[in-house]
Amino acid sequence: MLLQGQKISFRYDDDWLFKDADFSVSNHSKIGIVGKNGTGKSTLFRLILGEIKPESGCIAKSGRLLIGYLPQDLAQEYDLTLAEFLGSRETEPHLLKKAAALFGFSQSDLDSPISRKSGGEKTRCALCRVYLKNPDVLLLDEPTNHLDRQHMEWLEGFLSHTGTPYLIISHDRRFLDHCAQEIWEIDSRVIKARSGNYSVFMEEKRREISRQFDLYESQQKKIRCLKSDFLKKKQWAETFQKQTQCGGSDTYKVITNDARRAMKRAINIKSRIERMLDREEAVKPVLPKKRAICFNSRVPENSIVLKAENLCKYYGSHTVFRGFGLDLANSERLGIVGKNGSGKSSLLNILAGRDADFNGSVVWVPTAAPGYYTQELEFLDHRRTVLEEVSGRDPDREELSRTILGCLNIRRDKVFQRTRSLSRGEAMKVMLARIICSDANVLLLDEPTSHLEIAAIEELEHALLQFPGAVIFTTHDRYFLERIADRSMNLEEYQ
Repeated sequence: MLLQGQKISFRYDDDWLFKDADFSVSNHSKIGIVGKNGTGKSTLFRLILGEIKPESGCIAKSGRLLIGYLPQDLAQEYDLTLAEFLGSRETEPHLLKKAAALFGFSQSDLDSPISRKSGGEKTRCALCRVYLKNPDVLLLDEPTNHLDRQHMEWLEGFLSHTGTPYLIISHDRRFLDHCAQEIWEIDSRVIKARSGNYSVFMEEKRREISRQFDLYESQQKKIRCLKSDFLKKKQWAETFQKQTQCGGSDTYKVITNDARRAMKRAINIKSRIERMLDREEAVKPVLPKKRAICFNSRVPENSIVLKAENLCKYYGSHTVFRGFGLDLANSERLGIVGKNGSGKSSLLNILAGRDADFNGSVVWVPTAAPGYYTQELEFLDHRRTVLEEVSGRDPDREELSRTILGCLNIRRDKVFQRTRSLSRGEAMKVMLARIICSDANVLLLDEPTSHLEIAAIEELEHALLQFPGAVIFTTHDRYFLERIADRSMNLEEYQ
C-alpha cells in the first residue's frame, strides 16, 4: 500500500471537513475524487502532501514516497522558457527533450516562453515538469481546467498509458468515465470509495438510494400496522376496564388477566414502535430534489430570433474566424465548440453587442432580450446581499432567484450574505443565477460549467432544459454538450 489514511479528522475553526475518515492507495490505483465545493477535496491533497496536519488520525506513506502534485492554480512563471520551467539546469538535455516530446513539445517549444502558450499548453507544461521528477504517485487537482477537447483527449490518453498510480479531483464526468477505475466521494465528513468509473459510481449510488427508500417504506408500513394493533389492544383493555366499573383504580391491579395481558402487549408494541422510530433516521434516504422552475421570460413569437451573416473577426493581421453564419431558431439550444483560441468568446461578445469591431451583420428580432454570462468576473454590487443581487430587489423574482441559487448550491443563510464576502467561484455562480433569473429570453453563456461542482452542473442542466427561450453556449464539457445542445457548431471550420 502506497498511502493509507486512518481515522483522519480535520477542521477549519468549528467546521469539520473530515471526521474519522479512512482511505488507501495501492500501486495500481486510478482514483477520481468528487464532492460538492467546500467538502475538502483540495484539503485532502494538502493533508497527503503534509502541508497541513490532521487533528487526529494518521497518514502512512510507503518508504520514501515521491508525490507529484499538479495544483489547481498553476505557477505564474510565464517569463521563463519551457526549458527553464522544466528545470534545464538540473535535467540532462536528452531526458529533457524526451520528456518534452512525450508531452507534445518540439525543440522550438522548449526555447519559447510559456507566456505564449494557451491554457491547455500551460497545463501540459506543468504536468511535464511533474513527470520529470519520476513520482511514485500523482495528485492532480482539476487538471482539465482550461483544456479544450484536443488537450483533454491528450490527457486522457496519457493517463490511460501511464503506470503511475494517481488521484484526480475533477468535475468533468466524461473525463472521470475515461480515467477513473475507482471513485472517492467526500460526503458527510468521510470518504466513500466505490469501484468503477463515474457512470458506474452514479448507477450504484442510485441503486443504494433505491434500496434505502424501499427499506424506509417497509419500515413505515410495519410502524403503521403496529400502531393500529397497539390502538386496538389498548382500546379493548380500556373498554373492558370501564365495563368492570373500576375506572379510578390502577389498570394492572384491577382488570382481569386477559385485559392485563392485552394492555401489556399494547405497551410492548408501543416500545417496538419507539425503537423503530429511533432507527428511522438511519434508513431514511436523502433524495435529490428536482425543482420545478417557472421562468418569467416572455419568449419571442418569431420562428428565427437571430440572424448572423458572414461574420469575420480579426486581431491585426490574425484571422480569428471568417464567414460564420447562423440562423438561431426560437427555443433552440446551440453549442459552440472549438479548440482554445478559435474565437468562441469573441463570437459571443459580437452576438451580445459588446464588440463592434467585426465584419458581417448580426440582427436580433425586436422582442429578443439576450442575457450574457462571461468568463470574466464582472461587477457585483457589494452593498447588496446575494438574493438582492440576483432578484434585483424585485419581490416577484425572489422565489425563482432562491430556486436557481439553490440549484447552484447557494442556500439558506448564504443568500443573505453580502456579495463582497463571496469566493470567486461563488461570485461566478451569482452572476450566472442573475442572468438566468433576469428578463432575458435568450441566454448567451460562455463556459457556464466552470467553477461548478458536478451536482450544480446537473442542476444547471435541469434548469436550462426548462428554459423556454433560445440558448447559445460554449463549453469543453462533452457530457454537458450532449445533454443540452440540440445542435453544435465548430468554429474551427471557419478559420
